[in-house]
Amino acid sequence: MSRIGIKGLLLVFPFCVWAQAVSWKLIWTANDEADIWYYEIYRDTVPDPRIQIATVIHPETVYVDRNIQKGVLYFYRMRAVDSSYTKSAFSTTVSAAVPRLVNWPERVVMPPDTTIGFDLDNRVRDPDDAFDRLNWSFSGNRLLVLELDDQRRRLKVRSPVDWSGWETVQCRVSDPHGFSDQMEITFTAGDTASSAAEPVNVYPIPFVIGPHGTVAGITFENLPLNGTLSIFNLLGEPVFRTRIIDRTFLWDVRNSRGRAVQSGLYIYVVKDDRGRRIDSKKLVIIR
Repeated sequence: MSRIGIKGLLLVFPFCVWAQAVSWKLIWTANDEADIWYYEIYRDTVPDPRIQIATVIHPETVYVDRNIQKGVLYFYRMRAVDSSYTKSAFSTTVSAAVPRLVNWPERVVMPPDTTIGFDLDNRVRDPDDAFDRLNWSFSGNRLLVLELDDQRRRLKVRSPVDWSGWETVQCRVSDPHGFSDQMEITFTAGDTASSAAEPVNVYPIPFVIGPHGTVAGITFENLPLNGTLSIFNLLGEPVFRTRIIDRTFLWDVRNSRGRAVQSGLYIYVVKDDRGRRIDSKKLVIIR
């Protein structure tokens, strides 16, 4: 039996741009033997997948995978089976991923005459594309001034002196393959005076990673607006840092490079907009 050839992946846009589940097509060249019966499709999140997810009857050469999660790198390969149940060798493995927006608040309190900066590399997860290959776009602002620095991959949002009310900004990131993720962020005028009135609340501690543990991340509540949240290991080395633009922040337990942190003890430090430390405690992460 001859080897199957995969012609390529055709990545299609999600059925619903707001959903975390999207779909794409796997397309291959048909095996030319007369007694081919069906094709076995394999998928996993590691190379050389061995988990079969579908069977496609010959001569069909297209499979649509409708169970794709953004921010996850998937690997595919396949093989042909003839009428006597003889199986071909596996095809070449192909892979693909859809970018996922992370660490963006849905609501930002922004007083008049204020500038807030966003480090875009910390706001997206795309395991198969480098940060400099992603395309960012922001729209919907009327009075707010948005400055996008493509080279440094930073966004600055500036409110005018007479700023009041609210505006909703559409944020979108796209990869070179045409896949994208998007969300809305609402900016509202407000006062930072009451931002640190309540103590910082952090949970869950300990944070357990695994099939029986916490999934989303560590939540920080009652943070001071325009301050900073920093995470350090016990050697004092910086692990993660972000500007506080919302009183609640969900840390996905990844470092500033987007890599999952290891088990151990960590220390978080919260500073207000004047650089004064207002809270610092230990974090326990278990894998």
